[in-house]
Amino acid sequence: MRKIRRIYETTQEFNFISPEKEFSLYWKSFQLSELGRIYQAIPWCELAKSLKIRDKRKGPDRKFSPQGMLALMFLKSYVGCSDRKLISYLNGNIDFQMFCGIFLGPDRINNFKIVSDIRCYLSMCLDIKNQQEVLATYWKPYL
Repeated sequence: MRKIRRIYETTQEFNFISPEKEFSLYWKSFQLSELGRIYQAIPWCELAKSLKIRDKRKGPDRKFSPQGMLALMFLKSYVGCSDRKLISYLNGNIDFQMFCGIFLGPDRINNFKIVSDIRCYLSMCLDIKNQQEVLATYWKPYL
């Protein structure tokens, strides 16, 4: 693993790690974090299926998958901040991006209203009883 380096050092750095290997290093680090442990405790696929959100649709590609939309709403509650601040955190934190299933790289999300749009969209699909059953079934062995 590389040492932490100062940004203003001018030496050229050669990185011979493949993108897949580098991603796996980030992913392992994420899984060991507090946010990663929370991510592993939630049945994302089952929750997304119970909402009946289609991943593919006509029109422009979504930034977030159905699972990513749910994860963004979990993050909003976890961090307890405004939509604008949440997008700011998401733009600058690789763990938040991994939690939501996206990688922005040098790109940024500029429209903070996407959080509100996703919240409204999910509220139309939400059946709280169904969601509770999914969570209860998944967590039953741990209760």
